[in-house]
Amino acid sequence: MNMVSDFYHDVSAGNQMDVVVVRVMYLEKEEEEIDLTISANADETLGSFCKWQQTINPKDIKHPNHHDIAVLLTRYDICADSMTNCGLMGLAYVAAACTGDKPCAINEDGGLILGIVVAHEMGHIMGCAHDKEEESGCHPQDKSGAYYVMSPYVHIHTNVWSSCSRVFITQLFDNNLGECLNDEPQESLYKDTGMLPGTMYDAEFQCNNAFPGSTVCKADPQKFCEMLLCKVSATTCMSNGEPPADGTKCGEDMWCYDAKCIEIGTRPEAVHGGWGNWGQWTQCSRTCGGGVSYSERDCNNPTPKHKGRYCLGERKRIKLCNTQACAEGSLSYRAIQCSEFDDKPFHAKLYKWLPFLKEEDPCALYCINTDHIYSKLAPRARDGTKCKRGTKSMCVSGVCRKVGCDYILDSDAVEDECGICKGDGTQCKLVDETYTGPPGHSYVKVVTIPKGSRKIYVEERKPSDNTIAISAADEKKFYLNGDFTEQQDGDHDIGGVEGVYSHPEPNKESLVIYGPLKEDIVLFVVYYGNENVGYHYKYAEPIGDTTYQPHYHWEFIEWGECSVRCGGGTEVSEPECVEAKGGKVSSSFCKELEKPPIKTRKCNEQPCKTKWRIGKWSLCSACKFQSGVRIREVECIREAQKPGNEDVLVDDEKCPPPKPGTRELCNSHRKCAKTKREDSGISADILKNLWFQTRNEYMLQEPLSLREISNPRSLRKARRSIIKSRRNLDNVTKYKGNANATLKVGTIVDDKISPEQIKLIEVPLKQSHLSLNLTDVAFETMGDKVPDSIDSTKEKVFSGKEAAKRMKEIQHKNQTDVPDKKK
Repeated sequence: MNMVSDFYHDVSAGNQMDVVVVRVMYLEKEEEEIDLTISANADETLGSFCKWQQTINPKDIKHPNHHDIAVLLTRYDICADSMTNCGLMGLAYVAAACTGDKPCAINEDGGLILGIVVAHEMGHIMGCAHDKEEESGCHPQDKSGAYYVMSPYVHIHTNVWSSCSRVFITQLFDNNLGECLNDEPQESLYKDTGMLPGTMYDAEFQCNNAFPGSTVCKADPQKFCEMLLCKVSATTCMSNGEPPADGTKCGEDMWCYDAKCIEIGTRPEAVHGGWGNWGQWTQCSRTCGGGVSYSERDCNNPTPKHKGRYCLGERKRIKLCNTQACAEGSLSYRAIQCSEFDDKPFHAKLYKWLPFLKEEDPCALYCINTDHIYSKLAPRARDGTKCKRGTKSMCVSGVCRKVGCDYILDSDAVEDECGICKGDGTQCKLVDETYTGPPGHSYVKVVTIPKGSRKIYVEERKPSDNTIAISAADEKKFYLNGDFTEQQDGDHDIGGVEGVYSHPEPNKESLVIYGPLKEDIVLFVVYYGNENVGYHYKYAEPIGDTTYQPHYHWEFIEWGECSVRCGGGTEVSEPECVEAKGGKVSSSFCKELEKPPIKTRKCNEQPCKTKWRIGKWSLCSACKFQSGVRIREVECIREAQKPGNEDVLVDDEKCPPPKPGTRELCNSHRKCAKTKREDSGISADILKNLWFQTRNEYMLQEPLSLREISNPRSLRKARRSIIKSRRNLDNVTKYKGNANATLKVGTIVDDKISPEQIKLIEVPLKQSHLSLNLTDVAFETMGDKVPDSIDSTKEKVFSGKEAAKRMKEIQHKNQTDVPDKKK
């Protein structure tokens, strides 16, 4: 691992990376309890090892045994391609550094060359392809003839990474695929000695590893460092063409270094790198509404040499650009990206796509079509796409980044209630009232909201036949619901500024105007009934009073998001600076006050749910007039604690019984090959397995006896009967539920709530797309204030088994598809 560490410290890697060994486990023999299979079959071994390493890896990244990458070293002659290719030295997944179940590699121990193999396989995990012109565009060797780390040929004379590998590794971090590697490593029990490998493993050891039983061939000392020759018999010396490892003794007070024999200790002095000047800023990702621009610098002042350390610090800087608002009526940036798929077939059909924000994955491009089917159309939305309602936060390299009101990334600058960025909250007066006057007739004036007011919220307390209306100061020109009409939900021009009118539920209204108002407006209640249900309104009104002295204090306003969605996590509340009248302001106003410590509390302590992951059926093995079988993979998985992470494979016992069948009888119209006798073509073990699956799933039907099932003719008859009945079933699940009337010996009985006590109320959301189609400005200023719209007229109440069934269905979300690629 010292050799591996040297490779990753080399300047050619283009990034400063430290390889830290956190744990070494010796597996002397295979034991059933560790559930790990190691054999010459590379594919099976890699799969088994990757699953096993995940089970032993502590989830807490601060745990001293937590690893980011797992490496298996084996003396097996590992083989691939169904055991036909046994020249394999290693196997790994590409760009799988932070995937949970795939950051792993297997490596064949062939002596000192193992260090290069491990560095090579870890390179794959870091996203590198082979240095072949047809794969990466780079040659496998440099001008001196030395091999690159990612060369497809493993050679001891390997010195550096190619320029292609440097790009691959850099892209892994730039695309946030290597975030898990950025945590500061703890003190390791296994220190990097800094010694050259040849000083630890002399020439005799190297020969014995390359050719067991051999010794060093005493050849020409001047050529000793060019190629290691090993004496395999009294008359024969052999070599694999590789030089001795650096540090191998080649004479009195001499050692090999870079295939040359030089004085011990006289290797070139390390030159540590320094940053060069910043490059030009890239073109802004957007022309308006807030985009992203990048600038980069290289570690070339000086360039690191002779194992010198790569530059530490920021290689790439980011700034926001073109932050001016887009023209009125412009589509949101997310909507523009979705519309680009309107001419791409989705399941052989063209759709109009609208934006769909998935809160747990806000920087992926999800869109919804006219059939109300949403799909992930791109793995990431473009830089500058808004990602959190009611804020300026935007996507940068696929991550939702906080943006202050000053349009600086990760800034704490906020607008006060007066709408002033970094304001002190004293330039306005907060008005917060509820109109509860006696019922009137027609249009009844409630309040005049003056010009310059901001953050205006109007809400009807409960559903009624009445409506709210907004007019100009003359009370003649109406911007909303004039002439006894009720306008549609959506964006409306309220005296030159944007307002969002909506119905959180039928006959209950809400209005949000961010402001500032360009003129005075008047709020009315339009009575169609004889009841005043109450109308709450609040806004921030500008004032000219300069005598008021602000009073600031720290206050805990809200809790952040839970660190996990299940299995027990923490959520944090940070103190916010608040002005007594003006509300939340920038933290700089409280800098003279002692800041209280952050509060934490437990959250989402419910266990992560398990479910069956069911694969697609294979092709049917049947032919015309002959029974066949098709198979599928069924695995028990536990949902990942964090959104975006892959689900975890667990034992079948963790999932609710019964396990869906992995084999199924099937038929086919394919012509059968000519045979001498009639045969089902199905092995006895599979027939037995199929019988038990069939019995468990369809025991409401008349089951065959064991005597009957042994007859191929009866089996085919049963198969046809089952297929016919399956076509007639609207919902097989209801038959499965009743099929458990027979007690199964050895199963676990769960203590559950009686189904009769379960109650579920279902209230559908309206398909209005209101919150999906806001402009960027409305999304960032009012998006978090626009309530969801429910249709209480279609409320349904379920109880007992029907409620339990629906709750179970809710737990399993539909998978989404990707549009067909345009040909």
